[in-house]
Amino acid sequence: MLQGREHEVFSMLFLDNQHRILAYEEIFRGSLCSTIIYPREIVKCRLSYICSANIAAHNNPSGNPAPSLSDKSFTEVLKDTLSLGDIHLLDHLIVGTEGVCVTGSM
Repeated sequence: MLQGREHEVFSMLFLDNQHRILAYEEIFRGSLCSTIIYPREIVKCRLSYICSANIAAHNNPSGNPAPSLSDKSFTEVLKDTLSLGDIHLLDHLIVGTEGVCVTGSM
């Protein structure tokens, strides 16, 4: 769903306590090379679901799925923010035409 996009999209998978998918939402849409993501908006969206875990995902329109320093930094901020509400960030997937990488948030 994210691989062929011409602009960057940040999405979340909301999971139950058995890690089954409750919902998938595209939360932020950016430009060709970036998007601005606000953790508070993710928390607000998360309150719509009774979930115990999340998986973050975004695409790199450049095709390269390797996580940047800002991807790794943001993953840690998001993980810490969600943990305040006893929500676990299981992974952050980065999708490109060359494949998928994870930031190693577990």
